[in-house]
Amino acid sequence: NAVPGSIQSVVLARMDMLSPPDRQALQAASVLGQRFQLPELRALIGDDRYVCDELVTRFLLRPEGSGFLIVHALIRDGAYASLLQARRRGLHAKAADWFAGRDATLHAEHLDQAGDPRAPGAYLFAAEEQARAYRYERARRLVERGLALASTRANRFALARSHGEILRELGATAEAMTAYQQALDAADLEADKCRARTGLAGCLRMLDRYAEAFRLLDDAEVGTAVEGLDLELARIHHLRGNLHFPLGQIDFCQAEHARALEHARRAGSVELEARALGGIGDADYMRGHMRKARDHFSRCVE
Repeated sequence: NAVPGSIQSVVLARMDMLSPPDRQALQAASVLGQRFQLPELRALIGDDRYVCDELVTRFLLRPEGSGFLIVHALIRDGAYASLLQARRRGLHAKAADWFAGRDATLHAEHLDQAGDPRAPGAYLFAAEEQARAYRYERARRLVERGLALASTRANRFALARSHGEILRELGATAEAMTAYQQALDAADLEADKCRARTGLAGCLRMLDRYAEAFRLLDDAEVGTAVEGLDLELARIHHLRGNLHFPLGQIDFCQAEHARALEHARRAGSVELEARALGGIGDADYMRGHMRKARDHFSRCVE
């Protein structure tokens, strides 16, 4: 948001009273946000010995915990607005370098503000990190920003597929289908088309559209046969087993989960192995084979 002219004039007047190092430090701090840590600021200004004493004395900053707080959002916004675009982007690029390997979300956001073409991939990485921690709403915001920036088909595919997975976890099945269709439209490789179709089939299962889901899985399996992807085959057979289950086709259900288990082990995926064992346990339970079901469920939990 634009800072009102009267406020900007006040902020600039206060900044004019600062020495050049302190003025540059306040501007760099504004790039980091209203709260920041001293090592981050030193990295941006390139001075490992800088201290914020003068800015604190002039009531522009105040210590907060282990870091500092710009005392008012309007001061932060005014200092940020005083930066020329080239200088602002350069500081965001330095901030992105600092946060790389430290904070995936801030790394992506600073690449974005720097106009760096790596930003979409960084948003994907950050979104998947949040999704692994079950913070799906945060993951959704990150992946959607990445999609808004994506300019290559590869980026659009990866982000759209991740978007579909996040939306499915949030229970937004119709939106997830749209995202998976976007991924399919952007896919060039057979393996990527397979992944998008498997995602679509998972959404159709949630909508009880079993026949369509079976057809998509058949198409997806053709792609895996070409590429020899055990991980994707494990997902396909697991999902197909889950489609047979509500139809009462227990023999087919168990056979598909057994295939899923085989491919999961080949791929070294503990998660998919656990899912397959759970599916086999379900089939045993429905057949009344309680000891076998208990054994498979126990292995699944382990």
